[in-house]
Amino acid sequence: MIHDYFAAHSYLEGYDHVQRRVIDYLVGEKSPPEEFAHLSAIKDPASKVEMLALAELSIKNYAQSGDPREKSGGIRSAIPGLNNSFQKRIDDGLKPLGLVPVLPALGELPELSLAVHFRFKLRQPYISHDEAALYLLDNPVRKEKVFRLPYIAPTQWKGTLHAVMASQFATQWEGKINTDDDLKAFFRQRARLFTLFGTEKAFELGAKSQKKSQEKKKSQTLYLDQLLPIERQERGAQKYRRYVRRYLTGNGFLAGRLQFYPSFFTQLGLEVMNPHSRKTGAGALPILFETVPKGAEAEFVLLYVPHDCIGQQQDSKVRAQVAEDLKLIARGLSELFCLYGFGAKTTSGFGRAEEKIEGKLVLRASKLKLPDADKTDSQPAGATPLPKYLEAPDRLKPEYLNPDGTFREHSEAELKQMGKMSRWEYDKARRWWLAQAEKARPAAPSKPEKSWPEAAFRNFSELEKAAGDFASALRKGDAA
Repeated sequence: MIHDYFAAHSYLEGYDHVQRRVIDYLVGEKSPPEEFAHLSAIKDPASKVEMLALAELSIKNYAQSGDPREKSGGIRSAIPGLNNSFQKRIDDGLKPLGLVPVLPALGELPELSLAVHFRFKLRQPYISHDEAALYLLDNPVRKEKVFRLPYIAPTQWKGTLHAVMASQFATQWEGKINTDDDLKAFFRQRARLFTLFGTEKAFELGAKSQKKSQEKKKSQTLYLDQLLPIERQERGAQKYRRYVRRYLTGNGFLAGRLQFYPSFFTQLGLEVMNPHSRKTGAGALPILFETVPKGAEAEFVLLYVPHDCIGQQQDSKVRAQVAEDLKLIARGLSELFCLYGFGAKTTSGFGRAEEKIEGKLVLRASKLKLPDADKTDSQPAGATPLPKYLEAPDRLKPEYLNPDGTFREHSEAELKQMGKMSRWEYDKARRWWLAQAEKARPAAPSKPEKSWPEAAFRNFSELEKAAGDFASALRKGDAA
């Protein structure tokens, strides 16, 4: 949001009691004070919350928490209305534009491309940092710039997964490189990370490259170089660069095989952290953090494309590479979501997801033979109970419908009168109706997508097992 917008809608020239009424309007009251009637033009909940940033210069505490002597308020009161708007932004904004992450059409990609798609639920709140120039809180969650949805950007996913897999690699090799054969195996496995994610940070070829890496003390290249024994580090780093030049890229630059998609959330929350004084043992200045709360759900989509070996997919070495990559990816995802976490303050337990997920692994292979047990194991046990808002599997309850059979949209006043559970059921019913309408819409004629080998999974353990089955089939040469 540009600074001109804040300047055009400033309310800082008003007295404190008038500014309080403006803040009450921005967090949910029906109308602004007469002195600032022009603020009624701001209808979007996210824009209203962002306008609270001006209170940073005047009555910040009231904007954050309201007046505790009268009633709770401030940004806390605005969060429910903001959350109610997020799903509508996805339905009315992202979906019509085709921006909701889904499994890509693998038929348009090279042989042995694969995709992983699953829905995850947060076990602990997620914290990140937005790039907003002005915001009421010092620690806002990162939001997509156009639709203002809390999200995890593709670059965040790539960096976090790369760090997790580099840590796994370091744990495997630290203190275990004693012979030349160990060194060769170390180079081969490190090259797999190079191929998956692209050129390492601060990596350069040439005689001066190692010295430049050492100058950048936090570079991943230096971190991995230092896994070598001290007596082998300088010579080993030079050998690795020759290995990269010979087998991967002649100029030191390589695009990774992994492509990531954004993950959008539909909930925001607040966490309070109260640092305690070492002298008194008491907290003096509580800090509000904007978070994505525990229980929030989002979609994760990852695409793997072996673009650097097009035309060589029938080669047994290439298939073995893809098989190894697939197992590394599955293990990396499992530990990222359940052990390491993502976002900020992961060492304090934030940013972890539940083990239970619902997803699918698809591989573009013309022929892949998998054990029959995989098909039966991936089926859910027992019949799925009918949701409360459905009268039958294909029909909503009458209370959600108009007399002509269309969905009954509630006004803002009706929505505010609903209880929490009723509102949740209403939102679920609306999403179900929109999904059915989308299915019924005639699709544009297109070339039918070929069915590729796939495996469904219900948790990260099953994802790793499915990846292992695919890898075994690839190594046996069943992919043609």
